[in-house]
Amino acid sequence: MGIFVFLSSFIIYLSTLAPGIVAAGDNAELITSAWTLGIAHPPGYPLFSFLGRLLCFLPLSSVAARVNLSSALFGSLTVYLLYLSIKRLTGDKSASALGAFSLAFSFLFWKYSILAEVFTLNTLFASALLYLLLLWKDSGKQVFINLASLLFGLGLANHQTLLFLLPAAFAFILFTNRQVFSVKNILIPLALFLFGLLFYLYLPLRASANPPLNWMDPQTLAGFKSALFRNIYGGISFNFRQLFIFKGSVFYDYLMNFLRAFHYGGIVFIAAGAYYLIKKREGLVLASLLLTGPIFMLLLSYDNNPVFFSVCSRFYLLSFLFGAVLLGCGASLLFTGPLKKLKRALPLLLAIPLLLNSGEIKKLSDNFLEDFCVDTLRCCAKNSALIVTGDSTIMGLDYLSFVEKRRPDMPVFSMEKLSHKWYVDTLRKRTLPVSLPFERIQVNQTLQEFFSANPGRTFYCQGVQREKTGPAYSLYNRLLVSEARRTPPDSSVFGEIEILRDSSAVLDYTTPSIRPADFREELIIYAARTQLDTGYFFYSNGRLKEAVPFYRTSLKMAPAFSDSYKHLGKLYFDLKDPAASKECFLKYLALDTSNDPDKKILQAFVNSR
Repeated sequence: MGIFVFLSSFIIYLSTLAPGIVAAGDNAELITSAWTLGIAHPPGYPLFSFLGRLLCFLPLSSVAARVNLSSALFGSLTVYLLYLSIKRLTGDKSASALGAFSLAFSFLFWKYSILAEVFTLNTLFASALLYLLLLWKDSGKQVFINLASLLFGLGLANHQTLLFLLPAAFAFILFTNRQVFSVKNILIPLALFLFGLLFYLYLPLRASANPPLNWMDPQTLAGFKSALFRNIYGGISFNFRQLFIFKGSVFYDYLMNFLRAFHYGGIVFIAAGAYYLIKKREGLVLASLLLTGPIFMLLLSYDNNPVFFSVCSRFYLLSFLFGAVLLGCGASLLFTGPLKKLKRALPLLLAIPLLLNSGEIKKLSDNFLEDFCVDTLRCCAKNSALIVTGDSTIMGLDYLSFVEKRRPDMPVFSMEKLSHKWYVDTLRKRTLPVSLPFERIQVNQTLQEFFSANPGRTFYCQGVQREKTGPAYSLYNRLLVSEARRTPPDSSVFGEIEILRDSSAVLDYTTPSIRPADFREELIIYAARTQLDTGYFFYSNGRLKEAVPFYRTSLKMAPAFSDSYKHLGKLYFDLKDPAASKECFLKYLALDTSNDPDKKILQAFVNSR
């Protein structure tokens, strides 16, 4: 049965595997890091980069598909070890399979099993630790503690949230046999744990070669500490405010995703499983669930933003693993009691999560990010430069630049990273064909100095606000990007915009099928902003009617982009169309969540009509 669980999950993951880079999580960056043996965002993820590079040698269609395959493998192995752990706790093969499949085909776990990310490797280490500790408890053999210690060190070299299992594992070992912590017995496990952590030495060693991805440049002690301890993300502290704004909190989002993963029927099995393990005085699983779930969620900061919730959702998987263990244990209890007849319907029960989530999963395996980034590059002239904002954009463009070697004539810069000295230093070491006249771009500094230092090179921007270009430069639309020009273009320039030769989707990016929390919406907003900027150029030069189609195109691309409604409302007001102006302002006020000081004025205008 265990082999069946592994093979069936692996085959289904393969059949739904993302063929390329995906606008979800850090997928494109991690693929690039694996291929180039680079250093991803803190803490660098050295183990994943190393393992991903090994899979790059497979003869598959693309580098992205090869590294995506790693998550499918790690996910299937997680499910297999989960099955073995539940079977060891219950001795029931059917209940163990049900628990394993409840995790395997839950939406979030399935999602991160078909695209390159660190989270199924994280759950693999967690499931291995659980199984080894259960083997140790039953056999008393020190070898299982030794292996668990090594895997714990290696697991932390992949993802540091594994630390949340430490209190539960420590208490489990202490109450089972405290002799493990004697000086005689602890030395070997401690040495193996530290040996696993040695993977972090990859960071300074590889940074010295200045790979294309080199976050924090950790060859220095300061850079190494910043990468290892994730300084740029700040510290953690309990955030009980979430409980008072419950419905809009990460804690609430976690509970809703937990319910989505296991559904109401599964919650009944989980409750029965908690009772089953408490009765057996087996607290490891329940404690691990609480530590990696509710307690971890209370340590996260609050940001009422769908994209923020999407980022946080990746961290739910560790607790879902232990929820699935409880579900399997509860099934074992109920299958031998009041729900004995339900065991006959086991094949149907196993298929429920597969049927419920397969449609949503298929939407993830598209080429949206890669198409978007390819079209972005094709909007830029030869020997130019591109500055972008947002994680998904720079990750996708880095993949095209460093893995597929597209557009070697055109360097691509991250607006956010340009504010960090380590990033500018690593750019200088790559001897790019541009001048960088700053150590870093300060918060209140514009790009004007950067543009002026490279007079022979055309700069394009995507997602960069007009204010950041400086007073001497204007932006005008080049489809998915905006060109920065010292001399403001007149309307004739827009008539010269070259339509791309291929019949790509570059002029038809729309959002109706995009999930609100999906990173793809962020990319659409960048494209919509270029249209808005173009319309604003006409508007600010008194050519009001010529601004209308650009504002409308912006809204066609991103119907929820509130800024476009605000600008269009002002435009209609100046065109003496108060009814259309009111309609736009109403939509702006309904959509916008910022603290825009103009809202009071606009609300007063709307109320007066």
